[in-house]
Amino acid sequence: MILSNPNQKKIEDLGPQDIIIVGAGTIGLYLAHVINKKNPHIEITIVESGSEEPTQKFNSYLSESKGKKHSGTLNGRASGVGGTSHLWGGQLAEFERLDFEGDSSGWPLDYEEMLSYYNKVYAQLGMRGIQSNETYDKAYGKLTDVNKKIVRTYTRWLKEPNFYNFFKDDIRNNKKIKIIINTTVNDIKFNGNKAISINCITNNLVDISLRANRFIFASGTMGINQFFLSTQITSNVPWKKNENVGKYFQDHLGGVIGTLNIKNEKLFRKYFENSWVKGIKVQPKLKFTSKNRSAQETGAVAFFTYKSKYENSIIRIKQSLKNIGKNFKVKNIILLIRDLSLIRKDLILMIYKFLFKKRVHAIFNLKNSVEVNIHSEQIPIENSAIKIANNNILDNGLFKIQTCWSCNGNEAISIKKISKEVDSFLRINGIGEVIFNDGYLEKSNTALINDFHDTNHQCGGLIISENQENGVVDKNCKVWGASNVWVAGSSVFPSSSYANSTLTALALAERLAEHCFE
Repeated sequence: MILSNPNQKKIEDLGPQDIIIVGAGTIGLYLAHVINKKNPHIEITIVESGSEEPTQKFNSYLSESKGKKHSGTLNGRASGVGGTSHLWGGQLAEFERLDFEGDSSGWPLDYEEMLSYYNKVYAQLGMRGIQSNETYDKAYGKLTDVNKKIVRTYTRWLKEPNFYNFFKDDIRNNKKIKIIINTTVNDIKFNGNKAISINCITNNLVDISLRANRFIFASGTMGINQFFLSTQITSNVPWKKNENVGKYFQDHLGGVIGTLNIKNEKLFRKYFENSWVKGIKVQPKLKFTSKNRSAQETGAVAFFTYKSKYENSIIRIKQSLKNIGKNFKVKNIILLIRDLSLIRKDLILMIYKFLFKKRVHAIFNLKNSVEVNIHSEQIPIENSAIKIANNNILDNGLFKIQTCWSCNGNEAISIKKISKEVDSFLRINGIGEVIFNDGYLEKSNTALINDFHDTNHQCGGLIISENQENGVVDKNCKVWGASNVWVAGSSVFPSSSYANSTLTALALAERLAEHCFE
């Protein structure tokens, strides 16, 4: 049930809630669904600053990027029901054992426990056909690894990445889950260490107060940090003197390092085209072997993207097919037919591979059209942080924030290493060779990192820790010093591997849903 711009009378009619979740994005909707399944009798209210249709238009009002350019601050997130899942492709990737159990790991959780929660997330999302990397290796065929430096890994893709659509039944029909939209939470009141209510302001500038037994903040890395930093200044909160708030902000570093000169197209397609295995779409990538990774300070992964002279036509076809039921116009159908005609040769292969091979036919028909991409883990550092931008309080009662993104620079060592070892791996297997960008391998660490960009995987600022001196939340994601306040999402990550952050954020949310009732 969705409530828009409520007044205090409507809120009082709701009565005290069992749980209030701040944020109706990817993590907030998932949490509400899981908690409702485990406890169908309790009352859950989600408070969302955006509208029913997610938008990015308020990002520049709420935040800015300072230091190393962080594009995701303005372009990599959306507010509204479904949040950033509205922009997301639906790619899921697991963190590695070393991320949780390595000597420099800041995680107070072990890998086996997180693996069990990954599996619970897959089940919640209807992905019961998930297989191990070893099984995917067999499905794709064996590759030679004489140097034992590089191995394939596989990301899985959701059929429906937009969580508004995925949880539409909860949003529309579940009377135990209420979503208040166009309403920003700007304060929280405590009695001792127990939170008793939150203060909010609607888009119509109406102040309201909501009471609950438990409060979970799930409004994205930027949104949660903005709330915690603002209330440090304006309110008497348990984290008022916690100097860790906002620190250790991270994102994955991404860049195109060159193109692939393909020696054997048949082999390349066999080993690296996306495919469906047991009903799950998977994408092959290349990473360090476990032994090789343990010798590196950071992890990294290599994968391929494609350019085509029909690139614009392909984009329009995807958009047309996705929206054909919503936007049925004669001119759109004519344009669709024209675009399909342009790619007719590849279209036949696309249909054939989909029906008989369960493969996604990759289209690349230009010189140097297979790009080699690297995504790298960022080394967490204290001065990479989210901070208050200025002393002026916004109309919503919060302070504007700035992303002061900074990198250690040593990430470049692993990036160069995986680049060279992927090139060697592809040569040994007779697939091709990497044609590196001019001067790429000769660049200084600083210059290379300056060329890499963020990948819209914002993490950190409210990191999980063994003790209050080193973080903001405990291993159950409960805020240090508070008895009934939790943080959900990638803002609690003390490190972020090289992989998409959403699956691990969902796994922590699954775990939080169990522990918040202890």
